[in-house]
Amino acid sequence: FNPDFYIDITDVWEVKLEALKAFYRAQPFLESWYTNVARHRAFQARALSGHSEIEYAEAFERTRPWVGAHLPLNEL
Repeated sequence: FNPDFYIDITDVWEVKLEALKAFYRAQPFLESWYTNVARHRAFQARALSGHSEIEYAEAFERTRPWVGAHLPLNEL
């Protein structure tokens, strides 16, 4: 897995965590695992973007090339 874009999920983290708790009720250790992953992805996103306010992030890898009218650099 080589992520090539990151999404800041800091604003929705608490809602996402509550949903994960309900989903992973039978496997509670996954809550702390996912929290650690989201914090690690946030570290990567901060390092790449310079946005120090990112606390939690998800990473994705495109399976197809991105096509657009402009480079999304101003949206980082």
